[in-house]
Amino acid sequence: MAYSKQLDQLSCELESLTEALRLMRVTFAEDKPSQADLVFVDRLRDSAEDCLGCAAEARFAQRSARQRDLAPASLACCQKQVNEISLRLSRDLGNWKIAFELDRLMRQHKGEWIGWVGEIERSLDRLQGPVHAANNALQACWEDLVVEQTSNRNIHPQVRESAGLAPADQME
Repeated sequence: MAYSKQLDQLSCELESLTEALRLMRVTFAEDKPSQADLVFVDRLRDSAEDCLGCAAEARFAQRSARQRDLAPASLACCQKQVNEISLRLSRDLGNWKIAFELDRLMRQHKGEWIGWVGEIERSLDRLQGPVHAANNALQACWEDLVVEQTSNRNIHPQVRESAGLAPADQME
């Protein structure tokens, strides 16, 4: 697939990721139980907001990557932001300490907390696919960019083979 088509796919994947992050933020910020004025809950909301900021930066970088002279730096910025989202999801939102604290709060408060904690878990689960898809789309962009920029003839035969590229003598 051509680099520009890969960028189109990356744009779609980043939009899906952004939408999943928006839904998660709504769950943390607006759907929280009425008596959830806790620092812990505020940190969850702040982490969701930070992830949305990273997604916005990734989308901006993806659009900049259409300019060939900016493509490597733009893709690197986009990759950095998607990596940051992955890190925050595992470190700030999806680790066992968070799950333990949510479970403790759910048992302590019961009622509407049970549904809210369940929705948080579903939101985090829904994010796994979009994060993975964005990373895959980024990898495809990098691969096509490298092929375009190296003209595909000067690549070492072992690298060519591991990347699934045709041997140089079989190219058009």
